Amino acid sequence: MTYGIECFNAFGESVFRDGQCYYIKHKGVCFRYSNDSRCISGTLPAERVSALGSWPHYPDSIRDFTHFSIKEVANEVAFHAGSGIEVGSSPKGDRVLVTQATDKTDIVFFEIPSSGIIHSLDSWLDIPGYSPRKIACVYVNKSNPGLPSELRYFIATATAPQNLTGGVGLQVWNEHGDLTYDSRAENVRIRDFFVVSQQDVYDVVRNDDVKRYTPREPLVNPFISTTLNWSGRRSSSRYYFPKLTWDGTDFVLERHSVSHPFSSNSAPALYRAFTVTVADPEI
Repeated sequence: MTYGIECFNAFGESVFRDGQCYYIKHKGVCFRYSNDSRCISGTLPAERVSALGSWPHYPDSIRDFTHFSIKEVANEVAFHAGSGIEVGSSPKGDRVLVTQATDKTDIVFFEIPSSGIIHSLDSWLDIPGYSPRKIACVYVNKSNPGLPSELRYFIATATAPQNLTGGVGLQVWNEHGDLTYDSRAENVRIRDFFVVSQQDVYDVVRNDDVKRYTPREPLVNPFISTTLNWSGRRSSSRYYFPKLTWDGTDFVLERHSVSHPFSSNSAPALYRAFTVTVADPEI
């Protein structure tokens, strides 16, 4: 190997061979907004488009007298990886999150509240009236044990930060002369990655099973980036969703149940596999 550096983890796996290193681009406390605000939060999968009609984006708090948003049904509150909202120039005057996740390769990580995460949305938004950005949020139930006073997040980027100060550390360049690693920057430590199968989601939502996923090494306060979204079913007057929690040792997937107070027809049951990337930031 002429350029670069190769490192191995405790499992003997190559984790640093000319690959992408991730840095902290931004970190902060999630933004929450009032329930009566309309906000574009993420694109709909095809299964939900047919159920919700003409809405091209998932609205965080709006209903069309026939269908209701998942937030309303599941009694949830959204925590967004940003600092506020802006009103664009679209005819509907939709509000869009103000965020520093402005690159498609940015990855947004959230800490897990004690009440767990029921949905996580992460979508690239590039529509007229708004500058391109990544919209990311997690949905937390309002009760049992209740909403956290705040929820932290950070944005990871593969682009090495510029204009770093200090002359001590390690820098690595590739054969093109591009800086691929700079130890002076805050680094993101990817601790684990696992896939929750469609069968696991089905067992939890349909049969009230509990699934546990043990990380390969002990974690203290993990942050996650996950594609957990859209799974759920209705039975009589209740809705059921998968909920991901952290008990200090394992990630736990269990069923979240909430009464359904509306008379509208529900969308078909969906059981979607999802991924979980676990990180330990230097914060």
